[in-house]
Amino acid sequence: MASIAEERTVIIATHIVSDLEKLASEIIFLSHGKIVESGTMEELLARYRETMEEPSVEKIYMRLNEGES
Repeated sequence: MASIAEERTVIIATHIVSDLEKLASEIIFLSHGKIVESGTMEELLARYRETMEEPSVEKIYMRLNEGES
């Protein structure tokens, strides 16, 4: 799939966020149809390093969805 997306935009909707670490050059998190966070992998990890021990895309996703049920 990575070769298909080299010069295209591919939208992947998933709750398996570990897949994003391997596939995505940019990540957008949505909540109730609104963008709540976005950036490249490096940008997201840097943004959460100060407030999270060993940040990962999965941990960021979980934090953004705390209290959602």
